[in-house]
Amino acid sequence: MSDSRIHSSKIYFLGAVILGIVSILFSLFRYDLLYFTSTLIFLILIYGIYTGKQDHRSIRDLTLITSIPLLLGAGGISQRFSRYLFETELAFAVILPIFGYMIIFNLWYHTNFTSDLTFSVWFIILFSMAGASIWGKVRFLSDEFFRTDIILGNDELMVELLLMTIVSVLVAYFFRIYMLRRKQARSDGLLNKIKLHRKGPRRRFLNVLRSGVKERRWALYSSRALQLGIGGLTIYGLFHYRIIEVVTGVFSLILALFPYFYTRHADRDFSYLLELWISLALFLHVLGGAGGLYEIFPWFGWDKVTHLVSGTIVAVLVLFFLIYIDRVSNSIHIPFNILLLFVLIFMFSIGVIWELYEFFGDTMFGTDMQSSLHDTVYDMIFNIFGTLITIAIAKIFWEPKY
Repeated sequence: MSDSRIHSSKIYFLGAVILGIVSILFSLFRYDLLYFTSTLIFLILIYGIYTGKQDHRSIRDLTLITSIPLLLGAGGISQRFSRYLFETELAFAVILPIFGYMIIFNLWYHTNFTSDLTFSVWFIILFSMAGASIWGKVRFLSDEFFRTDIILGNDELMVELLLMTIVSVLVAYFFRIYMLRRKQARSDGLLNKIKLHRKGPRRRFLNVLRSGVKERRWALYSSRALQLGIGGLTIYGLFHYRIIEVVTGVFSLILALFPYFYTRHADRDFSYLLELWISLALFLHVLGGAGGLYEIFPWFGWDKVTHLVSGTIVAVLVLFFLIYIDRVSNSIHIPFNILLLFVLIFMFSIGVIWELYEFFGDTMFGTDMQSSLHDTVYDMIFNIFGTLITIAIAKIFWEPKY
């Protein structure tokens, strides 16, 4: 790197530090923990970029882009407009995807992680949704244990998560345009790499799920019994004109039968134990709706059990999908510890998507999947508990084989 670029990097980094100091002073003056923490994260990430390759252009652009929402938030201006957006912190919604972008750069510079543009864009969106989810949980727990009054209600939280998701998509789109203009995007995109072929030497989707254990027939038979149970409960809902339960049952049955069709058409074995675990989680969910168990065991009961079990299953599938991407793509490499971090981030975002689905179901079809703010937040918390179980198992048993 030339001396002029090194000098430019130092100047732009100094500008970022000055921005951070001003934002911290504003935050301390207003006792604003959100933007105080956000500023510290910004300084850590920008320092990582500075010490990585001293990318003066990225430091300059990120400092300029972040300065507007950071100062609007730390100065209290963003909060004045939040009342018109269902208490949504618009400045924080813009900062989150910028942080996702900065994390991608830090991973590029300081680890063996590599990615293409498509994967990076999706990471930014999912990271932003995860950040919004964490911020919602922090405020809820503050209201719960410290008697604050930050979150107004469940509907306000859902609308906030939806608006923050929309903002993250827009910012990620501008990131894509920015990267294309900088000509840093790779030509062999991820979408061109993921193709399903029944023949040929290329790895097939979900080959990492291959079991090769034929002796565990009891798990296979148990899965078939649970799948029959899902079908029976779906028919029960149809006879009682419960449309939402019929739709849920049909989708659950399709997901439960996916391992069967995969084994048949891909000429590969699917882990019987994993198939049993998937079928069990889906059966518990359908049974809870059709049998009224969600109402019989309210708040800390059936609903939390199903979210805990389903959290482990979805985390396993996310883990395998990321491993698959790492194996088939020439432009993506995810070290194992970073992969586990991605699983956690993606599961936070999947929890948001599921709760938004329940929210729209209640709003449009008059269902009662979200009975209260407690129900919504604790559902997402138990999903993360299940994810942490999966991550711990993967760290202990799968890392040596990765």
